[in-house]
Amino acid sequence: MSKMSQKLFKHEILPEAACTKKRASLTFRLVKPEVPSRPPKVKPCNHISNPQSNGYVPFKNQNPVTENNPTPLENLQAGPTNDSLSAPANVLYISSSMFRHLDTKKLSSKHVNADKLFYPGANAKVMLSKLEKDIDHLTTTPSSVFIMTGTNNVDSVYYGSRSLKNTVSEISELLRFLEEKFPNIPINVLNILPRAGRGRNDIIDELNNYLEEFCHKNKSRFKFLSTKHLF
Repeated sequence: MSKMSQKLFKHEILPEAACTKKRASLTFRLVKPEVPSRPPKVKPCNHISNPQSNGYVPFKNQNPVTENNPTPLENLQAGPTNDSLSAPANVLYISSSMFRHLDTKKLSSKHVNADKLFYPGANAKVMLSKLEKDIDHLTTTPSSVFIMTGTNNVDSVYYGSRSLKNTVSEISELLRFLEEKFPNIPINVLNILPRAGRGRNDIIDELNNYLEEFCHKNKSRFKFLSTKHLF
């Protein structure tokens, strides 16, 4: 008897009725196992074909309304999103030749439009005269300004052609012009960058101290940004 037969069939040992003599007789009978009957089929629910029988109503056939607006919700128009309400900020960078290679495309994004005005070789006085002409030709109104000025005033003070007091006055006049031209936006003033020679750096330190003090006294409009820790 194979293992498959043993697995699939039930085996019983019964006496043989045809045998009259006293002797042992064994008969192997194969009995198929009982297979349980299948459960009765359940009739499908007919609530979709006959919705009125159980109170079911498909949602798509409804026209819900709001409490204060009888217009069906499916007919309401969506309002403006936050992205459409918030216009990108316009940032203006102003300097002498220091911002010449400033990449406004890299400074711009979906939320920021960057623009720059730079005047190679211009001190604070010359920068002011040029800004008075150029500022009105901007295509957008800035929402914030970054300015670096005074770099080209350092040599004039160092060689004695202009005094430190006059230079401070010229820088102050330039900053006041921006304050008047853009009355409702922050103006960020960057420090003058240091140089190799100590004599010029002493003048730069004096001018930066003035810029920081000026911004502190007018902190509602101006903010001093120092990069001194980077050098």
